Amino acid sequence: MIETRQIIKSSRAAMVAWGLFCFFACMLTSCTEEDDTANEYENWQSRNETYFTQRYKEAQDSIAAGNRNWKLIRVYSKVSDDICSPTDYVIAHVISQATPHDEWDGSYASENPEYTDSVQIHYRGRLMPSASYADGFQFDSSWIGDYNLQTMIPANMKLSSFIVGMSSSLMQMHVGDRWQLCIPYKLGYNTSSTTNVPAYSTLNFDVTLMAIGKPGKALPVVR
Repeated sequence: MIETRQIIKSSRAAMVAWGLFCFFACMLTSCTEEDDTANEYENWQSRNETYFTQRYKEAQDSIAAGNRNWKLIRVYSKVSDDICSPTDYVIAHVISQATPHDEWDGSYASENPEYTDSVQIHYRGRLMPSASYADGFQFDSSWIGDYNLQTMIPANMKLSSFIVGMSSSLMQMHVGDRWQLCIPYKLGYNTSSTTNVPAYSTLNFDVTLMAIGKPGKALPVVR
C-alpha cells in the first residue's frame, strides 16, 4: 500500500515538473518571437531617414547626369516659391511611360489626373529592406504573383483617398505610365502606424496608371 502511494506521488511530481517545463519553454519561445519582431524595426525612424536620404542623393545624381528615368515629385501642397526639403519630394523611377500623342511637341493623348478625379491603377507597396525581407515587407498589393497586365485586375480609387505622397505622384502621371515610387514617411503615414505599416516607414510603391475618371464620369469596368 505504501509502495503504491509512493508511485502515485512520484507520478504526480513528474507531471508537475513536465508542466512547468512546457510553461517555461512556451514563455521562452514567446519572448524570442517578440524580440525578433522588435529587432526587425529597431531604430526604425533613424534607419528610414538614412535610407531615404541615400535614395534621394542617388536620384539627384542620376538626374544631374541627364537620366530622364528619374524624377523628384514635389508634394502638391508646396508651390514653386516655397522652401523645400528632401522630404517634401517623392522619388520616382520611370519603368515605362505612355507614348506621346505627338512625338514632335511631346504632348500626351491623356491628361494628368486632378485631385478631384478617380483613378484606375495597379499598385504594390513595400517597406524598406530589412533583416527578414530583402526586398522590403509587402504590406499591400492589388495583384498576386508576377506583374502581368494581361492577368492583373486594377483597383478603382478616388485620388483624394491616397496618402499625400501617392496622390502627388499620380497627378504627374499619364495613362500607361508605370513608376516606382519612394515616399518619405512624412508624406506617408508619418508618425502613425497601420496594421502592416510601422510609424516612420518609408513606402516603396510600384504603380501603373490605367485610367482617369473625371467627377461624374465612370471608370472602365474592371473585368
